[in-house]
Amino acid sequence: MAGIYSDRAHSAIGNSVARLSSGKKLLSPADDSGGLAVALKIDSQRARIEASTLNAQHAISYLPVQDGVLQAIGSILDRFSELRTMAQDATKNSSDIDNYNQEFMELQRQYDSISDERFNGVSLFATDPDSTVHVQPDALVDSHAQYGGFEITFDKFSRNLVLHPNGDPNAGSVSISMVNLDYVMAINWNAIDPNYLTIQPDGQELINNILAISIGQLTNVIDKLASTRAENGAEQNAVRNHHELLRSNLAALGNAHGRIMDADIAVESGQLAKQNVIRECSVSMQVQANRLTYLGLTLIGAG
Repeated sequence: MAGIYSDRAHSAIGNSVARLSSGKKLLSPADDSGGLAVALKIDSQRARIEASTLNAQHAISYLPVQDGVLQAIGSILDRFSELRTMAQDATKNSSDIDNYNQEFMELQRQYDSISDERFNGVSLFATDPDSTVHVQPDALVDSHAQYGGFEITFDKFSRNLVLHPNGDPNAGSVSISMVNLDYVMAINWNAIDPNYLTIQPDGQELINNILAISIGQLTNVIDKLASTRAENGAEQNAVRNHHELLRSNLAALGNAHGRIMDADIAVESGQLAKQNVIRECSVSMQVQANRLTYLGLTLIGAG
């Protein structure tokens, strides 16, 4: 009987040593088949959440870059309105107005250059929508007085950032806007005197006279840009909130996975010490039992 207990203790010591050396409580499906299945599914979900977290981090980088360009465009528009206000000063001569017009044209060129900005090759604006871009036809409406009481509509472009680990676009997704600058910068070109338009060698058409547009048209553009930047800010907040949720879920799943798979070092150390004592006692008892048997046989032989 002592030998049986010794063998059991030896086997238990082997299991404890394996758990302590690997740090794992479940070394094979035989240890807990149901628990291992749950742990594997949790591990797969964690991997998907980690990927979604990276996607959210990329969006968090994309949106401030987009807003930075919008801020630069806002500075250009503010300068447009300053030039337009100064150009209507009755004390300005034609030479002064020409200077304002030169700066006005240069700012238009600057606007055209920064409106082509990209992030990792992806356009920040709705200049080249592809199959991954969601289009809402005529979702943007400009009803400024410059259109003579009519409404001019523009398409709204966006990309859907899916952040839920199950891949469901209707669960935990954020719409990332691709700003339609045609809408933001809309001016009724048909109402501008053709003499105030200049075709550049590259085919670009510029307004060569700041007085060709009104303060009202400029404030309309500035108002639309302000709304666009507000939408960008809302999207940044939404993505950051989802990012924090993903990080929280990732930590919780990590804890759940650890409770199933990771060995409790204190418990295993206690079990190892206990089984060592049992084995040593079993061996000692087995030796004593064998000795008693030997003594008994010796006495019988002596008799």
